[in-house]
Amino acid sequence: MIRHRRPCAIAAGLLSLAAILGLFQLKFDSEPRAIFRQSDAEFEQLEEYFDQFGADDNDVIVVLHGRNLFSPEFSSALRGFTRSAAEARGVDSVISILDVPGAGGTALMPLPDASREAFAAARSAATRHPFLAGQVVSKSGDTMLVTVVLEKDDPQTIGKLRPVFRDVRDLTSHSFSGLPVEVTFAGSIAIRIETLAGLRREFFQITALGALIALVIAIALFRSLGTTLVVAAGPATAVLWTLGLMGWAGLDIDGISTPLPSIIFVVAFANAVHLMLDIRLARREGAAPRRAARTAISHLGLACVLTSLTTAIGFGSLMLAETASVQRFGLSTAAGSFLGLLANLTVVPLLASLAKRPRRRPAPLEGDALPAGILARLATGLLRFATPIIFVALAASAILLWSASRLKSDIVWTETLPSDSEITRAMERCDEDFGGALQAFMVVTWDETREFGDPSLLGFLREIDALVAANPTFRGSLSILNFLPPTADAETSPKLLQEASALVPPAILKRVLRTDLRRTVVSMRLPNDGAAATRPALLRMRIDLASLQRQ
Repeated sequence: MIRHRRPCAIAAGLLSLAAILGLFQLKFDSEPRAIFRQSDAEFEQLEEYFDQFGADDNDVIVVLHGRNLFSPEFSSALRGFTRSAAEARGVDSVISILDVPGAGGTALMPLPDASREAFAAARSAATRHPFLAGQVVSKSGDTMLVTVVLEKDDPQTIGKLRPVFRDVRDLTSHSFSGLPVEVTFAGSIAIRIETLAGLRREFFQITALGALIALVIAIALFRSLGTTLVVAAGPATAVLWTLGLMGWAGLDIDGISTPLPSIIFVVAFANAVHLMLDIRLARREGAAPRRAARTAISHLGLACVLTSLTTAIGFGSLMLAETASVQRFGLSTAAGSFLGLLANLTVVPLLASLAKRPRRRPAPLEGDALPAGILARLATGLLRFATPIIFVALAASAILLWSASRLKSDIVWTETLPSDSEITRAMERCDEDFGGALQAFMVVTWDETREFGDPSLLGFLREIDALVAANPTFRGSLSILNFLPPTADAETSPKLLQEASALVPPAILKRVLRTDLRRTVVSMRLPNDGAAATRPALLRMRIDLASLQRQ
């Protein structure tokens, strides 16, 4: 390679040119649901549920909080907002208190020209309503939720969701302006947009910060800007080649792969520093630039291969994960490790071999003045106490291994947002007033021998409601029972179902009951406490449901 520097440099340049072209195909418009997509039976069940009852991560939840939500002014503003939002681009439907009828078949929320007494009665009725209370209106009547259901347009990328969310936000600002009402947004759509909207910016910030820190360390180590730039050229080329390859392969940048360039740069930078240290030592011993570069490769080439191989194996093992986004991250990082090896063994020696021979031979440094000399003295001191250090290390490893075994996987939806952000406040409000903005769903299927009004089925749903009520983690159980009287039986259920269908908003009915599929859904609200905190309650519910199903 050193003998044929020009052809090798041309080859590296062509690879870099191809990588630059690949960068133009690299996309940052991630699909949030794809980050969690898995190739297992449970995710298939989730996709089936989404197809039959609608996706729970396709809603923009508008949280309205104020002391006087049941007033003529608010009624007028709410009607204007829901009407405009339903007609906005990308919106399928809007679910609010206006969809629930009150006495006489009119909307429970009175018209703006109604009396104050009518609004007071509506407030009292809403806080006791079997559907509204705890689902749309808080028990205090001071908080109200409006759910804006977006159109299903797969893939639901951030690029598609952001303008729709922006339009809904603008409509709320216009509709409720001047009213003593706090308007915030909750739910997965708002969180994902807020988290992933700055993905491109964070991607370049993290990459630049990692490179800057590495360059500062290199300048402190080599005390030469030219040498530092040569060292950084290899890792920078590795990042360019990796991102270009991702662009050609159609692998987009998502939330998980944001730190990928920094990882590749830092891993490759370590090997580049080793190569440059060896080249500088050879130069100080009088070797010509080309010979010094060739010597460094012969000394450290195999070591660089082994370190890159172990790094690639470590990241490549992520391809065994069930989550597709983690698999892609592992594959891309493993490929970047090999490209980092290739870049370091070509770009760094080639650039180092171009250095001019110094006019006079530099004086060799004394061994103790070199970093290697300092490390040698440290190693000598450690070896004097080798046996006790080994026992201390084994004991510390055992303690830390026990501690590591107690680690739990966790995710809190708002953990990537500032604690004082609007969405974080909205999620906290939903936790306090409704038991959470997030929901879990239980799907009940009955066989061909039963009709929906079968007493055993209705009894089964009531027992599920009892399980939800008995668990303090969950609140806000919602099912078709919320629209049927407690005394419903086999003779009256078909008629009651028809009556309930006339009273239930269509957008809600299709989310809780599909008689054509012999399926119904029971939902429950979960607080935004994180997966680790809610997992025990969910596992307990699985066990209870399995026992109930056997009975």
